[in-house]
Amino acid sequence: MFLVSLPGYTRRARPVGVHRPDEVGDLLSFADFVEALLGWVRWWNTGHRPSVLASGLTPMAAWEADPTPVEDVPEEQLAFFSLEDDGRVRKISTSGVRWRRRFYIAPWMVGHVGTRVRLRYLPHHDGQVEVFSASIRTVIWGPPIWQRKRRSSSAESSARSGRRRPVR
Repeated sequence: MFLVSLPGYTRRARPVGVHRPDEVGDLLSFADFVEALLGWVRWWNTGHRPSVLASGLTPMAAWEADPTPVEDVPEEQLAFFSLEDDGRVRKISTSGVRWRRRFYIAPWMVGHVGTRVRLRYLPHHDGQVEVFSASIRTVIWGPPIWQRKRRSSSAESSARSGRRRPVR
């Protein structure tokens, strides 16, 4: 709603086949843009009266009238709000924790094989994951251990039988 009204907005409705870019001189400087944005936010919160709010309240008046208590979050837990969780429960194996076709492992996992854990991670950053469990919460640092290749089925069967295939 706010951005559409600004000069330089590229998705503005225009007649078909007509391309008239805004003049560079018409564009806002960063300081002017911030001032316009803050003015719009101030209007939205204090002057705008959305129809979905009861008795024609502004968003700020509705916030102040709400009796729900606002709780402060301890600073050491703030980072967890930016982490994503795919909702799956995984088990720690002898290779670590498998996620996105990779194994993540850390020294503290020794002796915890079979423990059910959940992973949380930063979007687009596969180098580190957070591991959560009922009894364990720690970070696995460092690069992931990549998935080990499986042997082909013929190599497995010959290895099980103790026979060697002739080399060609």
